[in-house]
Amino acid sequence: MDFCTNPSVLQLIYLLKIVIRIMVILLPILIIIKSAMDTYKAVVSNKPQDELKENFKKLAKRIAAAIIIFFIPTIVSYAASEYLDEADIAACFTNANLEKIEELKEQKEEERLEQVEQEKEELDQAVQENYQEQQEAIQEKEEEEQQQQQQNQNNGSGTYTPGSESMPVSPAEGMNAKTFNGSKSINYWELVPPNVSSNPALIVFLHGSGECGSMNSMTGVSFPKFMKEGYMSSYDAIFLAPNSAGCSWTNDSTVVKELIDDTVARYNVNPNKIIITGHSLGGNGAYHMVAKYPGFFSAAVPVSGCPYDNASAYTSTPIRSYIGSQEGGYRSCNVNKVSEINNAGGNVEFIEVPNASHSSVVDIYKDSEVINWMLKQ
Repeated sequence: MDFCTNPSVLQLIYLLKIVIRIMVILLPILIIIKSAMDTYKAVVSNKPQDELKENFKKLAKRIAAAIIIFFIPTIVSYAASEYLDEADIAACFTNANLEKIEELKEQKEEERLEQVEQEKEELDQAVQENYQEQQEAIQEKEEEEQQQQQQNQNNGSGTYTPGSESMPVSPAEGMNAKTFNGSKSINYWELVPPNVSSNPALIVFLHGSGECGSMNSMTGVSFPKFMKEGYMSSYDAIFLAPNSAGCSWTNDSTVVKELIDDTVARYNVNPNKIIITGHSLGGNGAYHMVAKYPGFFSAAVPVSGCPYDNASAYTSTPIRSYIGSQEGGYRSCNVNKVSEINNAGGNVEFIEVPNASHSSVVDIYKDSEVINWMLKQ
């Protein structure tokens, strides 16, 4: 019989062997001790000779029984060692323990896999819930943007979407510093691109307060800087950038108009393609020129400027008003007024340029879409 296949029988046999070994040693000792005690009592008690002999016979029998009890199981154990070898039994116990360990490992592995599967399901559920939340958030944002776009359309405002940057061509070629003497004397930069047509457009830029009275400082910033670098040379237009020595485009509006008329006559400028633009103080000036000379300009692009005249004064000219998102004050002076102008029959777009400060918003002049919009009006 293969006891290793039946661990319960194996354990029983192993236990019996232990009990037998204990009894084989313990019983003979107890028998001998008991017999010796009985013999000692008989001798001490001065019993008759015949009774003493009887006690000695009992002692001898008990010693013989003890010897038999000790030796017979030992002989049987050795005789059966082929079937009940201790090494084999120990090996069987080891195998049984290994099987138990394997069962425990398998059980733990099953529990671990169940836990992993449960965690995976929980994670999938959390991911699905998170995805749904993100989709809902995206949908809400899109709805808000649509509402904002609708609101922007209602009040003529929107967010700047850049086009491609103009390509610099022939830097500084055809650009000259000049002086015009009209009702007063005024210095200005003039750019006549090499390939301009015989009936070009005219774009006039009015600078900010930082360039008042300094022609050189104008070419370091904003529109005149891009003129010098060749960004404007690819368009069929002549460019003017007058300098206000008194830092007031309101006071200089008359001489600027005279300069424009002179340039139109000298270069056969298309009278339907005269555009006014400006930054900061010049943005205010561009608004003022539109209000003072209604219907004269085909388009106006004030950048960081505020319209201070009556709304009805701006209705005859298409206007794009650009404001940097970091320019709080300029935004507030445009929003309500743009709505007033449009409600009065005007055509004004208020466009906010993301992440643009008061100084960086002028980069829109390098955007070909902005210049092309001017020329298409």
